Amino acid sequence: MTSRSDLYILLSPPDGTALLKAPAREIKDFLQGTSSPEDDGNQLFRTERLGRSRVPLHRALFARAPWGWHTEFVLPLMAAAVQDAFPSIPGAGVVSVCALIFTVASFWWINARQGHLKSWEPHSFAAIVHCSMARLRLPLVLHNTGAKPIVVQDLRLTFPDEPASHLPLLWISSPSRLQPGPEDEPKLPAGFAVAGREAQQLLVEFEAPFSGFVPEPRDYKVQLQAKVGHRKGWRSLVTFTLRAANIIDPDRYTVYSNAPLELTKEDRQKADAALLELLDGQEGLSAPRERKRRDSLNDEGDTGTNL
Repeated sequence: MTSRSDLYILLSPPDGTALLKAPAREIKDFLQGTSSPEDDGNQLFRTERLGRSRVPLHRALFARAPWGWHTEFVLPLMAAAVQDAFPSIPGAGVVSVCALIFTVASFWWINARQGHLKSWEPHSFAAIVHCSMARLRLPLVLHNTGAKPIVVQDLRLTFPDEPASHLPLLWISSPSRLQPGPEDEPKLPAGFAVAGREAQQLLVEFEAPFSGFVPEPRDYKVQLQAKVGHRKGWRSLVTFTLRAANIIDPDRYTVYSNAPLELTKEDRQKADAALLELLDGQEGLSAPRERKRRDSLNDEGDTGTNL
């Protein structure tokens, strides 16, 4: 092992005319000596004094070094300081350990890092809304931020700001295009994988699990949630605004823009009238059911009285 007295430091002045090669021990002994008052007026040195304070070698060298010396002074200086502080660890060993740590961290970041899914607000959607069915068809983009692939098991739409009566819209199919039509070839829901650092575009059709969900002509805060293979429970991908006021023909399954459009007064009146008609029809269907339920309760009450 190289002894401390065998270490040398090369110092080159700014003009490059001379090269000083001095043993590290001699420089250390010189710098830790008592400074003279004349050094305070010398512009080549710092004004602070070291005296006989017990400071590390590399700090002492930097404190007494001329301001204009080249950067070549730094590397041999730090090597001598590290060797002085840790004489049992060679410099090559420190470099090897740092290289190993960098290699392992780079491999993990490039090949094994687990990311998460991201999505964005859709610019358009297809919708049909009536008393017996409410469907939404959305064009979605899913992006995997990590290196490992992510398996998507299920998707759904929720309404976080609405009462509990608004159940989530469930994933029922994966159509081939956004505009509904007779030549559609919908596929049943099936899990899929999003490769690492890649984005995947897909069309997803959602439907209310029960009839009777009729959205009002207003904006809804909608949250797209996914169930992924490497985690439990539902994970939120994106929260966006669904502009149901743009649905001007609820009985027709067609495409609408999700942008905040300035609809004309006539279009708004038409959409409001259609939705009110749907709501009245829903109330008309529920009224006979309620009357029948009351009649059955009255019959049961009369039977109990006769007994």
